[in-house]
Amino acid sequence: MKTDIKKLKKDFDLKDVLMKLRLNHYTRTDIVQYFVSLGYDINEWTIKNLLKEFDIRTGYYRKGQYNSFYGKKHTEETKAKISESRIGKYSGKNNPMFGKSGENSPAWKGGISTLQARFYSSDEWNKKRLYIMQKDNFKCVVCGKEAHKTKNTFNVHHIIPLSIVWDFKLEDFNLITLCEDCHKETFNKETYFIPTFQDIVRTTWRHVEVGRNDQSPEIQE
Repeated sequence: MKTDIKKLKKDFDLKDVLMKLRLNHYTRTDIVQYFVSLGYDINEWTIKNLLKEFDIRTGYYRKGQYNSFYGKKHTEETKAKISESRIGKYSGKNNPMFGKSGENSPAWKGGISTLQARFYSSDEWNKKRLYIMQKDNFKCVVCGKEAHKTKNTFNVHHIIPLSIVWDFKLEDFNLITLCEDCHKETFNKETYFIPTFQDIVRTTWRHVEVGRNDQSPEIQE
């Protein structure tokens, strides 16, 4: 994989190519497919790290000269109109979430949120979290960042979310160490990453030490 990265950097003005692809709304998967079609051995995690290396935002955010508003400024009149239009717009009863708490909230999951909050503040979780990070050598299993070399917070991620299978909350085969950046990538896409993370777990110390990990369940999307 490292060989192909070096070859990419040699064959292309890679930052410029990646920026143009992102400006054309290519997702990371699209970019992978683009380079694979050209004969390069590359994966999505590598593209993620390259985008980060070149400071190319992972969203469709256009930075600096690539931003259509680059070099322009709002007039004072426009600023005043924007400020006035926002006053009270989303406060009190104008807030779409006003009065929607508990079962009335669209985020309500039958009380599991409160259950999760108690679990994450429990001693058993704190002990298990430390245990998993120690076994993963205080490294993100995806990008390899080490805890003492980064300011990012480290997280122990539930591969199969608690909202799907609560009983796996303390199972070694369902826990994996991620840095804050890699953890954010899983938000609202947890089930998409299940197969990848399960494969990682199967090739680590837990495959050897915890026999039943070989029978860790698969989730079909």
